Amino acid sequence: MWDISGSRFHGSLTNMDPSTDWVPGPFGGPALDFDGTNDEVDCGATPAIQSLSRITVSCWFKVSAAGRGDLVSQWGSSAWHFLLEQGLTADRLKFWVGNGGDFANSGSGDTPLNQTDWFHGVGTYDGAVVRVYVNGVEDSSNASIGQMDSVTSSTVRFSGTEDSNPHTGMIDEVRIYNRALTANEVVSLYRDPYLEFRRRPVWWNAPVVAGGLSIPVAMHNYRRRRVSA
Repeated sequence: MWDISGSRFHGSLTNMDPSTDWVPGPFGGPALDFDGTNDEVDCGATPAIQSLSRITVSCWFKVSAAGRGDLVSQWGSSAWHFLLEQGLTADRLKFWVGNGGDFANSGSGDTPLNQTDWFHGVGTYDGAVVRVYVNGVEDSSNASIGQMDSVTSSTVRFSGTEDSNPHTGMIDEVRIYNRALTANEVVSLYRDPYLEFRRRPVWWNAPVVAGGLSIPVAMHNYRRRRVSA
């Protein structure tokens, strides 16, 4: 799995079969299908993400079975740095960040996540509020002022298994930014999944922080670019 942000944080498929687990995604390209048991993508230690104070995590996903599933996460030596998950509360989306030695979260969203449709999920933290968006609309938020916890020996994973809640279903178009996208930017990204902001992500299907830019993470090469201010 290639990081197309230019940061070269490529991911390795763990307990996955490339011949069967690459499946058609929502936009004509490939997505990854996770079995909910031990499948994951391991993107390795990513120092540029370990000490972020602001963040956006974005992906497209589809749920294949009821229950909790981690979508995109980074686990430090003893704590979460961030976690975008589905299904903790009645199949809703929630975003967590490590905050002052504790955890802050957006609260569970209002949008039910069925097993039929693809959803665009986004979690942001701007230093004051943790938010989660579903399909371009803010779904829940909580105030939580403070720095995100720095973590060491951390690995970014898709469908990570650290807390025994791997995702059952598909994941596509993962991005991580070193800033909180605005509500308008989240809407634009939902409407055009290949959109490239002038301030790029840190990781795009794998992006990460480089040269002061905010660059995303992605899981496969994108086919077109649309540049937005």
